[in-house]
Amino acid sequence: TLKTPRVYGELAVRDGTLRVVETGVRYQKLNTQLVFEGPIARVDRLNVQDSDGHTLTASVRVGIEGRSVNTFDMQASLDDFKVLDNRLGNVKIEGNLTLQGGLDSPQIEGTLGISSGTLEVDRLLERLTSNPYQTKPTRVGDDEEKTASPGPLTNARFHLTLDVPGNLVLRGTDIKSGDGPALGDMNVTVGGTLELQK
Repeated sequence: TLKTPRVYGELAVRDGTLRVVETGVRYQKLNTQLVFEGPIARVDRLNVQDSDGHTLTASVRVGIEGRSVNTFDMQASLDDFKVLDNRLGNVKIEGNLTLQGGLDSPQIEGTLGISSGTLEVDRLLERLTSNPYQTKPTRVGDDEEKTASPGPLTNARFHLTLDVPGNLVLRGTDIKSGDGPALGDMNVTVGGTLELQK
């Protein structure tokens, strides 16, 4: 029915290409097969390469109820895979990532490493601190009438390890944060291990 549709069949993609506008990265040789089995949709294997030929491999299984996704299970492996390539920087990562559970309470685990990277700190701060203040007029009491809805990670559980083996370059010229004072120039190489757990 329209309220609780059931889809059966297969959809294959061979040698596809795509570009993520926000990150500036182009991907190629996208190969995957989607299988729909009523309340279950799965991707047994997804392979895609970045512009340098490095790969991301993933498998996905999704539980569907009505027109909504209620559960998912994804395993992904990245090999020196490019995730950023624009005026904000250039970053490649490697490692393994697992996402499981429901959209309201996902579980995220994995170990990721930055195999190489450069971040343009001045441009990142410019992007992140532009228009920091609300420009639309508000009435007294508006905030009290609104109830904040929980974000997608409010009930998430995660255990992530980020390894930066001394090869992440942070640089910038005439760095500023919003309307604050200039912080000068920067060109440093950083490294370390960051563990996130909730």
